[in-house]
Formats: sequence, structure tokens, C-alpha cells
Amino acid sequence: MMKSHRFAVLLCCAAVVVAMPRPALAARLDSHDLSLDGGGMLMSWVTPQDHAFDRVAFLSWDLLLNRIPLDPATGVSVIATNSEYDAVTLAGAPWPNNPAGKNAMLSDAARLYYAYSGNIEVVTLVRSLLDHQLAHGTTPANYNWASVPWSTAAAGSVNYGNDALREGSGVLEPDKLGELGYHGYLWMYEFTGDTLYREAAVQCANMLVSHLRAGTSTQSPWPFRVNAQSGAVVENYCSEVIGPIRLFDELIRLNIGDVAGYQATRAAVWAWLMNTVIPNNSWYKYFEDVPVSGALTNSNQYNAGQTARYLLEHPETDASWQTHVSGILNWIQTNFGGTDGGEPGLQFGARVISEQIE
Repeated sequence: MMKSHRFAVLLCCAAVVVAMPRPALAARLDSHDLSLDGGGMLMSWVTPQDHAFDRVAFLSWDLLLNRIPLDPATGVSVIATNSEYDAVTLAGAPWPNNPAGKNAMLSDAARLYYAYSGNIEVVTLVRSLLDHQLAHGTTPANYNWASVPWSTAAAGSVNYGNDALREGSGVLEPDKLGELGYHGYLWMYEFTGDTLYREAAVQCANMLVSHLRAGTSTQSPWPFRVNAQSGAVVENYCSEVIGPIRLFDELIRLNIGDVAGYQATRAAVWAWLMNTVIPNNSWYKYFEDVPVSGALTNSNQYNAGQTARYLLEHPETDASWQTHVSGILNWIQTNFGGTDGGEPGLQFGARVISEQIE
């Protein structure tokens, strides 16, 4: 079944406010009156129109900075302990937390918004989340996957790695090491100079190097889910390898850590991506709250879209980048931009892209 989040309030691609009612198509879009131009095409609810991007970006960060409360049970920000929130009270909802991926996305968004706005508060917020992850969301040093970020947690829990509802307590997602290692830890090191973040990023990269395996059509270079303590594979396939590739790229550029190991691992993973995933559009597995399954399920646009983004940002890495990007975007539109649950994907000249197919 395709999972639709078309009218959920998205906060920097990471935190989701839930329980918003679906509006009538003729009059309302989420909580705003529908605004159309003379040709019936969708316009922003913000006036004047040329302030729309600035206003919506500001409101998203204002919610995170000034409105999300502390959890009265723990005294910790609900941003750190939950990934979904009640739309009215903003209290945490009873759904598993996804801290590593969420913190990576928020770090990426903070980097971009700080460059746009100069608002240092967004960096301060993200730094507090990274510090919490390091203190309360890192695997023990004697584990098979040692001293790396947990991908999930029980809703409301200060400590991570204990989601027993969907993923399983003690389970880790290796792709999130690349995402948080690059977007979170390594970027924060470069921004602040604090070597604590550098060492955390290097540890993520080193664990990825030491656990590399051969990729096939049914087995990715790293499993999607593993038991962090024993290393036992829980789910075998995940096509999200751009996070790890970004991490290796930047460590190589900075000449930090096991550069030779990063280069060799990157080359192997890149070959698998180019020769297996992209030709077959086998974009499976990413989302932390999808039930464990050994089948090639959870087709999603996130893995594909992040790969297209990387190729657009780094065309020098792929002589066929234009062909590959065009093919990926066409695949996304075809598979995630159509009718979903009876609701047309194209409305008022705007095409909405759904998230995933479970």
C-alpha cells in the first residue's frame, strides 16, 4: 500500500506533525484556504507571493526553535525524544523515534538555512541534538558495530536503540551511519572545529569500511538492518548508499582517517550503485518504521531522489549523469506522482510526490 503524507506538515524533511485532517479539495489545502491564479493553477497562501519561500522556511524553523515543548516526564526537548507530534499540543506521539536519520536531515536543513538566513540559532539547535545522540544514542564500544549512532528509539525515550515496536530493540541501520556521519558529525566538525564530531564521523566511516561486503541484486554492500551487538543480519538489502558515499568523499577531501580504505570502499559501492541499482531502479528500503521483511519491499522515492541530488551536485563523478538523473526523476514521477488512495497526484497544476510503497 502506498503511504501518503501529502497533507502532513513536514518540518525540514524530518519531523512530522500528525493527526491533521484532510481538507476538502475545492476549498482547503491542509489548514489554508486554497489560492489559485486566473488559470486555476495553485499559488502560495503567503502574500505577497515573492515572500513565500522565506516565510514558510521561517515558520518551519520557528516551530522547532520556539514552539516544540520540553517533555514534562524527562525535561528533554520533544525533538530529541520523538519524531511525530500532536498537531495541537505538539506533545510527542506514541510512534518510534528515528533519531539518526532525523538528525541528519535537520543538520542538512540547518546548514542550508543558516547559509540563507544567517540565523545561528538553527545550528545551535542541531548541535544540541547531535550532542544528545552522542551521549544517549551511540552503540557501546565493545559491540560488533561499535560506537556508532542508533537509528531508532522508543517514543519518548531519552536513550536510543530500544525500539521494540517496529524495528526491534538493539537493531541498527548502517545507511544512517553515512547520513549522520556526513550531514551531522562531519559538517558540525567543519563548522565548529570541535574534534569530538570529527572522531564520531571517522568512526562511522571506519565501521562502514570494516563491514563492507559484495553487493548483488538481492544483497547491498551493507545490510539494511543488523543486530548491533552481534553483527547478525536482520534485513539484507538497502539502496541508500549516497549517505556513506558523501561521508567518504568528504573525509577523502579533508585527508582525515583511513583515506585508502575510504577510497576502495567508495569505489566498490559506487560500482554497485551504477551497475545494479540505477539500471534496475531497485530503490528499496530506507524508512525506520516499516516492519521487518526479508523481501525487496518498501520501494521509495527518498533513496532515488537523494542519488539524483548527488549527481546534480557532483556531475564530475558520472559521465552519464544527465541520463541517470532524468531516468531517476521519471521513475519517481511515474511511481509516486499518480493517484494515491483515490486522490489525484496532479491537482491545480501541482504534482505531489508520495513517500513510499510499503
